[in-house]
Amino acid sequence: MKKTKILIVEDNPIVAEDLKIKLTHLGYDITEIAYSGEHALESVERQKPDIALMDIRLGKGMNGIETASKLKKIHSISVIYLTAHADDDTISQAKLTEPYGYIVKPFDDTQIKSVIEIAVFKQQSDRRLRESEQWFQTTLSSIGDGVIATDMSGCVSFMNPVAETLTGWVHSDAIGKPLDEVFNIINEETRETCENPVLKVIETGQIVGLANHTLLVSRDGIERPIKDSGAPILLDGSDPLGIVLVFQDDSKARKAEAALRQSQKLEAIGNLAGGIAHDFNNILTSIMGFTELSLQDLQHETELHDNLTEVLTAGKRAKSLVKQILTFSRKGEQEKHNIQMNSILVENMKMLRSTIPSNITITEEISSEPITIHANASQMNQVIMNLVTNAVHAINDNGLIDIGLELIQLDKSNVEQYPDMMPGSYAKIYVSDTGCGISKENLNAIFDPYFTTKTPDKGTGLGLAVVHGIVKIHDGHITVYSEPGNGTTFHVYLPTTTQSFKKPAIQTETDIPQGCERILFVDDEPAITKLQKRFLERLGYAVTAKTSSLDALKTFRRNPDLFQLVITDMTMPEMTGDQLCQAVKEIKPDIPVILCTGFSEKINEKTALDFPVDGFLMKPIDIKKMAETVRNVLDKK
Repeated sequence: MKKTKILIVEDNPIVAEDLKIKLTHLGYDITEIAYSGEHALESVERQKPDIALMDIRLGKGMNGIETASKLKKIHSISVIYLTAHADDDTISQAKLTEPYGYIVKPFDDTQIKSVIEIAVFKQQSDRRLRESEQWFQTTLSSIGDGVIATDMSGCVSFMNPVAETLTGWVHSDAIGKPLDEVFNIINEETRETCENPVLKVIETGQIVGLANHTLLVSRDGIERPIKDSGAPILLDGSDPLGIVLVFQDDSKARKAEAALRQSQKLEAIGNLAGGIAHDFNNILTSIMGFTELSLQDLQHETELHDNLTEVLTAGKRAKSLVKQILTFSRKGEQEKHNIQMNSILVENMKMLRSTIPSNITITEEISSEPITIHANASQMNQVIMNLVTNAVHAINDNGLIDIGLELIQLDKSNVEQYPDMMPGSYAKIYVSDTGCGISKENLNAIFDPYFTTKTPDKGTGLGLAVVHGIVKIHDGHITVYSEPGNGTTFHVYLPTTTQSFKKPAIQTETDIPQGCERILFVDDEPAITKLQKRFLERLGYAVTAKTSSLDALKTFRRNPDLFQLVITDMTMPEMTGDQLCQAVKEIKPDIPVILCTGFSEKINEKTALDFPVDGFLMKPIDIKKMAETVRNVLDKK
């Protein structure tokens, strides 16, 4: 067992030596005899004793009480006083140093040992208590939640660093302050002050939590949604010593919940869109197709030609609407390339300047540094057009729209509040207006499908929902800041790529290609079958049209060499288009097949290569697109 190390501080050499002999005989390790207070301080620095036996009345320099006070303050050394006699005043002063005991001269071995052992025990207990307190303090300071402790009067007695950050109060300023002053909480909806949680705990003696929609208003005015609980501080079943509050910033959780709700809304509308897209596109195929055929047979500058042109225009708008729904529901996949956002934005601004009313001033700040992203160019055009259009509609009189593009770097601290973003390089697009702004209650709903505050002639409620969907499928993020009467700012963040971009090929007008091959055309919609048969025959092809996939397979099986091409719809009863493709290729492996669909979860333009098909067409089918696809597939044979 380790011996207790003792420093003797006694100015009488005879008394000191006698005490040393007794202590050594009792089994203690005497580090040194100090004959003055100054000597004692120097000795403690060198020897590091456990306990100092201190004569209260030292002859020269500091007395025992002064020395003990310094030893405790500087070195945390426990002191036992040695005294023959002392007046009340001296004893009162000695108590202030919190000694571990007194040994009365002349010394008795039994008394010495009992006082020292009690002192050692108390010293060890105090050390364990200090270690426990330190552990407790470190633990509370290290946890990720804010912690505030109060006494039973509701005044702050402790705050950890997280609580300091969230409240804006530093520990030293908050101690002793009423909790209401430091922990300022209000109802998010009513803006009224919430009931002090300490009072609830005192009244009930139970753990209590804050109501939903509680905001913590920091010392500098920042508002944060929080979750909180309060509990009494109990010791061995006694009355509460105080109250402890544990709370956390709920901002991230709220954003995550909002993102989840948005995703669920988009999934719901997407499921609906996917369910109706096929049928709706079939209808549009008939409307637009027969209209185009009729326009080919009519002379221009006639009333009937004009009327049919309007029908075709309306059909194209309906086609675009279905495309938008599929886009923000993430069911409409678009091919992506490496593109320069600088060029996209510049080209859009050229067009927009000619369409925006003259009462609106446009300013732009587009980075000269090339910013490349991996994206679908037409969808990026749509993002810019929709945001600018939204800004134009928000300005009722004279106003300003500011548009910009810059390259930024986002680190972990920047993106941690956005669940879908990763640290890295981003293209930041911003569109700001001086319009009417958006109310707080509408701000959380602006990206919802079909939500709009505009009149029917100005919007359908799909514009911002489409923007949100496009940004998400490009692994980006969009934020909005708005104040009623002070305008709105949208920020779009899109991850950049270091790969070079390719300029898209320029499309040129060409004549509609024709042919003379025999084609088997299959679609369960009679109107579409009739339309495409008529159109393909106009181009010179011989067409056998079927509205049943099983009937079409029988026809093909009877004379497979009769046909040079099969065109089939995807979604059909009895046998789906991909099943029909596989069946005809088993009969005639080299027969080319074109697959058409209004919408399918199984196949799109990107995944069509995984199927045994040679071409893919998305309904409603453009006449020119049909002709070109047919010719390309046949020429590859």
